[in-house]
Amino acid sequence: MFRNSVFILSSLISLMSFSMIGNSSNNRLTVVELLRKPNKCLAQVNDKVIEYSGMKFLIMDDCMLNDEDISRLCTYLEEHKDISLLSLSNNNIGPEGASQLAEISSITYLDISKNPIGSDGAAAIANNLRLEIINALDSGVGDTGAIALAKNPRLKRLVLLNNPIDSDGFLALAKSTTLDTLWIGDLSPIDHECIAALGQNKTLSALGLYYSNLGVNDAVLIAQMPSLTSLAMGYSNLGDEGAIALAANEHINFIDLSNTNLGSRGAAALAAMDNLEFVQLSNYDDMDFPNLVNHVDDQGAEALASNPHLSSIVLENNQLGDAGAEALAKNTSINILMLAHNNIGDLGAVALAQNTTLWYLDLAYNQIGITGIDALLQNTNIANIWFEGNPGSPRDNLIRRKLDLFDQITKTHCLGYDKVLCKIPFVTKPLSVPSN
Repeated sequence: MFRNSVFILSSLISLMSFSMIGNSSNNRLTVVELLRKPNKCLAQVNDKVIEYSGMKFLIMDDCMLNDEDISRLCTYLEEHKDISLLSLSNNNIGPEGASQLAEISSITYLDISKNPIGSDGAAAIANNLRLEIINALDSGVGDTGAIALAKNPRLKRLVLLNNPIDSDGFLALAKSTTLDTLWIGDLSPIDHECIAALGQNKTLSALGLYYSNLGVNDAVLIAQMPSLTSLAMGYSNLGDEGAIALAANEHINFIDLSNTNLGSRGAAALAAMDNLEFVQLSNYDDMDFPNLVNHVDDQGAEALASNPHLSSIVLENNQLGDAGAEALAKNTSINILMLAHNNIGDLGAVALAQNTTLWYLDLAYNQIGITGIDALLQNTNIANIWFEGNPGSPRDNLIRRKLDLFDQITKTHCLGYDKVLCKIPFVTKPLSVPSN
C-alpha cells in the first residue's frame, strides 16, 4: 500500500515536471494543486447569483473554499461588477484569501463569517473603502483586527459576535463615529469602562452586546445612547432592574433581552415604552445558562398586551398560560406572536383564534388539544401556524405557508434586525423556512 502510494506520488511529480516544460514559472502547478479536485461551487458560480430588489448577491456559503480558490472568485467578480453583495460564510478562507478579497472594488456587503481570517485578515479587509457592511462572526478576529475595522471611514454595519475581542478592540469600536450597527460579544467579561465609552456614542442605532458580566449599571449607560433604536443584550444578568433602566430610552423600537434573568416586572417596564414595536424575552440554552433564565408569566404577558404599538412579541420557553394568551389575543397591533414552549391550553388557543391581525403564530410545545387547534384553523388570516409538540397536533406541524419567501424570511427570522444582514443567509438556505 505504501509502495503504491510512493509510485503514484512519483508519477505525479514526473507528470508535473513534464507539464512545466516550456511554461513560465508563474504557470507552474504544484503537487497539491494537481491532487485537488475543482471546487464545485466555483464551477457553478453563475447559479450562485441571486437577484432581488435590484441587487445581485453572490452566495458561496458552505462551499469548502480556501485561499487558493479566492483568486478565481475575484476574477469572476471583476468581470461581473454588477454583483455588489458577497456571502462566503462557513468556508476555509484565511488571511491570504481575505487580503485578496480586500482588493475587490465592486462589493459593498461582505459576509466572511465562520472563516479563519483572524486579525490579519480583518485588518486587510478593513483597507477596502467600498465596504459598508461586514459580517465576520466567529472568524478569529482579535483586538488588532477590531481596531483596524474601527478605522474604516465607510463601514456602517459590523457583526463581530463570537470573536476573541477584549477591551482594546471594544473601546476602538465604541468610539467609532461612522458605525451605525454593531453586534459584538462572546459571553466573556468586558471592562465596564468600555461600556461607559459606548454610552457616549452618538452614531450607533443598532447594538448587540453579548457579555456575561453586564448588569444594571451597564444598562443605565446604554440607555443614554441618543441614537439607539435596536438593542440586544442577551445572556447577561440584567434582571428586572436592568430592564427598567433600559426602558428609560425613549427611542428604542426593537429590544431582545433573552436569557437575562428578568421577570414580569421587567416585562411591564418594557411594555410602557412608547415606541417599542418588537420585544423578545425568550430563553435559549437554559441548561447551559441556568442563572440567566427569564421567567415571564401571565402578568408580564398582560402588560405587553396593553402596548398598542407592538407588532412582534417573542416569549418562547417562559411561564405563560391561558390567561396570558387571552390577554395577548385582545391586542390589535400584533402580527407576529411566538409562544413556543409555554403552558397554553385550549382556552388560550380559542382566544387567539379570534384575533384578526395575527399572520404568524408559533404555539409549538404547549398543552393545546384538538379543540384549540380546530378553532385556530378557522382563522384564515393567520398565514403561518405552528402546532408541533401539542397533544392535539395534526400530522403537519406547519399548517399554512402562504407568504412570499423573502417576506417570510424577513418578518419571521429577521424580525427587527437589519434586513440585509439577516436576509442573505436565509435566502441561500431555504430549508430554514419549513417546506410544504
